[in-house]
Amino acid sequence: MLAAKTNDASEQLRNKATLVGLFAIVLWSMMFGFVRLTTQSFGPSLGSALIYSIAALFTYIGYRPTPARKLPLKFVLFSGGLFVFYESAITISIGLAASSEQTVELSLVNYLWPTMLVLLAALDSGSRASFVRSLPGAVVATVGVVLAVGGNNGLDWAAVAADIASNPLPFALTFAAAAAWSVYSVYSARLSEGCDGTAFFMGGVAVAMWVIFLLNGAPAPAQGVDVAALLSLAGAAGCIAAGYACWGHGMLKGDMEKMSIGSYAAPLFSVIASTLILGVSLTPLFWCGTIAVVAGSLINWRMRR
Repeated sequence: MLAAKTNDASEQLRNKATLVGLFAIVLWSMMFGFVRLTTQSFGPSLGSALIYSIAALFTYIGYRPTPARKLPLKFVLFSGGLFVFYESAITISIGLAASSEQTVELSLVNYLWPTMLVLLAALDSGSRASFVRSLPGAVVATVGVVLAVGGNNGLDWAAVAADIASNPLPFALTFAAAAAWSVYSVYSARLSEGCDGTAFFMGGVAVAMWVIFLLNGAPAPAQGVDVAALLSLAGAAGCIAAGYACWGHGMLKGDMEKMSIGSYAAPLFSVIASTLILGVSLTPLFWCGTIAVVAGSLINWRMRR
């Protein structure tokens, strides 16, 4: 009887930790909207530098990393470099987006990374059959992104091409960031030797953004900084820092398989949150494309089992 009660209590703790881990997806889904509002007020480089400076501090205090002297050098250089590139590229791309609608489009492009991760993991395994099984989900997810961006432009592909051509850098940065994150996810675990350097990596993002800010001549905010701007800054930094803390707690004490399944709903949550925060209106075809991205990710997960 005592053993059964102990098992039940252990299972309850595990389920609670899983829920905490899944809450990270909700927090990260709000990031795009808050980062957009912050960069609109402070500028892309200054806004990003402030966000990651605060997020790094929050993460270090709330989710203490492995001491720097114990971090493997290969892990710091390879994984740290990819982390800094990913986070920097995402925040810069959001700041450079031509409109709030384009920010939502970028959030969907970002969530091609689960599909890229599955394809890369299949290639890394050396299994041709595994790679072939991953292709259907990859195709569905990619078609979903194309449909979403096209649907938001009335399926006028000339207008889509013109929209991207007029401001290609955010789309290129976001796509490259998604690819970088898939590489980070596949190879970091084997290089980390059980160490966690998230807070230090986030500090690296802040340093990179401060350097960019200074190289750009340290431009003053384009508009006055008010309470709403400060709240957006707090929201962006808090979502990023708390998201990593929740995810880390879930990974350590929760059910990673359930968390992985839940993470495939991230594109949908991200679009919904960005739409509410930024107050944009999206077409039915965009939502169909979003659902296709989620479906493609789920197909990939199913094929991996």
